[in-house]
Amino acid sequence: MLRRSSTVGFYDKGSIQRLIRLGSHLSNADRILAKMSAAGDRTKDFSVVLERLGVAAFLTDRTGAIRHMTAAAEQLLRDGDLFTAVGGRLVVHDRSSRDALRAAIRDCAASLDHAERETGRMLRVAGPESD
Repeated sequence: MLRRSSTVGFYDKGSIQRLIRLGSHLSNADRILAKMSAAGDRTKDFSVVLERLGVAAFLTDRTGAIRHMTAAAEQLLRDGDLFTAVGGRLVVHDRSSRDALRAAIRDCAASLDHAERETGRMLRVAGPESD
């Protein structure tokens, strides 16, 4: 509800139309903010779950740029035996696995665009202790 001083008088039709349009924009902005807040909460929850699992997980965009990594994944980068980051992008040291890593990242990105095609994709890289 908007109130206006009695000395100014009532709103004219043009003002009312502008307020109606503004109201719909404010309503949309409020819905977008709520969705963004909920998405942020889900992202935070997902990060916590990954950390509690204790697995090395890298979350990348479709180009391989690292957007998030668990503490175990950070340790893998620090160790430098399997992975490295070049220009912020995940790279596997073993040249014979580089194409497989790029393909896995590409397939995961495609599965997000077309979820009905793939239920999930993960690349497993054997470390020195599993040989």
